[in-house]
Amino acid sequence: MFSWMFSWSFVVAACLAGLFPAQSRGEEKAAQSGTIAVKVPASSLLMTRQETGETRLDRSFSNAGLSIGGKKYATGIGTHATSMIPLPVPENPKVLRLEGACGIDDGADGDGSVEFRVMSGSEVLWSSGVMRRGMAAKKFSIPVAENGIRHLYLMADRVDNNSYDHADWVDLVWKTVGSVQRSEEHTSELQSPLNLVCRLLL
Repeated sequence: MFSWMFSWSFVVAACLAGLFPAQSRGEEKAAQSGTIAVKVPASSLLMTRQETGETRLDRSFSNAGLSIGGKKYATGIGTHATSMIPLPVPENPKVLRLEGACGIDDGADGDGSVEFRVMSGSEVLWSSGVMRRGMAAKKFSIPVAENGIRHLYLMADRVDNNSYDHADWVDLVWKTVGSVQRSEEHTSELQSPLNLVCRLLL
């Protein structure tokens, strides 16, 4: 009787100590892993092509905070159509996708018109269609790994003319292979008998 009670006491203590991770911990690891903020290297800024003004990191073309469709964004790239920003794909960890959003900055003094494209060489991987000031940012998610892409190009093309074409790329992240590995690890944790016991006890 004493040994049985001792064994269960040990299991409960181990669960509380985190020796057998509960489901929420596994999910937290999965959320923390597999996403890397896009960092634009200095070399890319030097190779950026833009019809007027300069490209800014985490600021709009007019050097204010990034804002699209009334929503503010902490990170991104402020540019002006027509522009081209080269973006090297990281080699480690392995990248699966590029995700982000784009639109015309609210700080433009007039109604611009821009079409955003993500390209690999001459191939168009994604296009926003024509966007105008006041429209909500348009999200994108572009596969990278299966195509063996090493460089992407963020293009902002003028549509009518280039007046007030303040173009923003925001919330840019790389989705990496770590998210898949964590998911598999999390699944194996949940299938563990001891982990199932922990989930029931806690």
